Amino acid sequence: MSITGGLLGSWKGWLLGVVVTVVIPLMTNKWGTFSKWTKKIEGAVQRVEDIVEAVEEAAERVEKIAEDIMDDLPDGKLKAALGLFEHVAEVIAKDAKQLDNVIDKFQEEEDKLQAYIEEQRNASARKDKDI
Repeated sequence: MSITGGLLGSWKGWLLGVVVTVVIPLMTNKWGTFSKWTKKIEGAVQRVEDIVEAVEEAAERVEKIAEDIMDDLPDGKLKAALGLFEHVAEVIAKDAKQLDNVIDKFQEEEDKLQAYIEEQRNASARKDKDI
């Protein structure tokens, strides 16, 4: 056995041992914990999105009802107050729609991250299988 072959062979063995015993379990645990954390966030984001959509829908209904009532009222304080109420509902609906769009964008990015994590898991599994 030559010195070069012996050293090279032992380094490969050590490297393989470190990868199998330390790196792969660390990656699996790391991604597993991260995955659990993202699932909790995903659930919270979904609840927020459901609430935002409900607020948006309610505000749009209030806006429409206020417009319909205003059409039948004569000019005066009541019509002005209802106009203000209709304007507030319009702003709330607009803001809710913008927030819903932000949440949708967040969910798209989260889906990309999940795809990346799955890709890394699959690559790690293929490496484990090849070893």
